[in-house]
Amino acid sequence: MSGANDTRDRAEARAPLRLPLAGGGTDLPSYYQRYGGYILAVAIDCQVRVRLRRSKRTPPDPFLAAAAPPGLDIEARSPLPPGSGLGSSGACLVAVRAACRALEGLSPSPAILAEEAWRTEAITLGRPVGKQDHYVSAFGGLLRLDIEPDGSVRTRRLPLSDGWEEEFLAHVRLFDTGIRRSSAPLLEEQRLRVLEQDARVLDSLHRSRQLGFEIEESLRRRDWKGFGLLLARHWELKRARSKSVSSSHIDRCYDLAREVGCWGGKIPGAGGGGYLMLCSPPEKYGAIRRALAQEGLREQPFALDGAGAVVENTPISDSLAHAEP
Repeated sequence: MSGANDTRDRAEARAPLRLPLAGGGTDLPSYYQRYGGYILAVAIDCQVRVRLRRSKRTPPDPFLAAAAPPGLDIEARSPLPPGSGLGSSGACLVAVRAACRALEGLSPSPAILAEEAWRTEAITLGRPVGKQDHYVSAFGGLLRLDIEPDGSVRTRRLPLSDGWEEEFLAHVRLFDTGIRRSSAPLLEEQRLRVLEQDARVLDSLHRSRQLGFEIEESLRRRDWKGFGLLLARHWELKRARSKSVSSSHIDRCYDLAREVGCWGGKIPGAGGGGYLMLCSPPEKYGAIRRALAQEGLREQPFALDGAGAVVENTPISDSLAHAEP
């Protein structure tokens, strides 16, 4: 975390959303406590912003109240709606914890912020969530997580060579499906299937984890076609976990993109809606946009975020509404 806030009666912070690239699902306790987890994800410049002020009023939203001590008024804003699949609830909790620590005059490490935010969501609120949202939001950048069975996390920020970010953004795009959903039912289903030792779900997760190492290597080599084709394989493995991961509409949109030149893609997050992430030759995106526009999808611009969670003095508009997880 960078920055500091000199005041002690209010603090403001921001934290980025994330784009998962590999290993999704292996960061849930039901999986990593038996097998260990692996995640590769990148932070994007869609950021949750929060403002905390000392107040006698208790936040009306129990989600926000769970992340902060009593006596604080909390305002939050996210650029994307809830149910996007890009980790907005995790980023919100990271930003709240960063602002709380700033009020205490502290500047903890990204790892501490991430773990505090994850424990708030997973333990205090009892949600079936993995660790990637909170860690990638706290650290920023292109991040690899290796999760041990005891829950400890080894983080590694992968260095970006000259021109890598520009090439990534030229080849990887997001398209809004317009479908919003809670990730909890899908994640709870996966949790139960893993605990029951469901062979199909476990095979999908094991193979996704192994595929993640290949995805990481393709990104290091800047092999964008290889990355896209691996995404296509990853999506097929993910769809095998549950019928709810995709839908006929999502399948149709994905197939249309593939027909006009896209190498591969997936729905980030638990699935079922949110955004369609594609990897394609840049010159094919004109045809892809036109094809997906016929299905009601619009492109969501984004860039990468290397800063992670930041405490700042930049004012947040007084018109903020309380953010929903």
